[in-house]
Amino acid sequence: MGMKLSTIRAKIDTTTVIWGDETVDVGYHPAAVTPAMLEDVQAAAKAEDMNVVGAMLEPVLAWWDVLDDDDQRMPTDAATIRVMPMAFLTAVMERVQEAMSPPEGEG
Repeated sequence: MGMKLSTIRAKIDTTTVIWGDETVDVGYHPAAVTPAMLEDVQAAAKAEDMNVVGAMLEPVLAWWDVLDDDDQRMPTDAATIRVMPMAFLTAVMERVQEAMSPPEGEG
């Protein structure tokens, strides 16, 4: 029995980011990190493109519990990522990367 790439790509895992006194649940696509995505990130970094953070996060994030003033979940698109505090985005990247890493002794 084979596996479908679409099934692998559709999988969403969750993790929690601690931000000050807040906790933010985050849904992410663990299979979004591909050679093509890494090439895009590398190209943005080489070009000193400030959208490199968006290139790293947008394909990986499925949703997050970051709410607007009307208590609606904000999108995880490039436009939203672009206006988020860099320290918060770094915390999200680090937590998702930790969650995607196999436990020590595995992998």
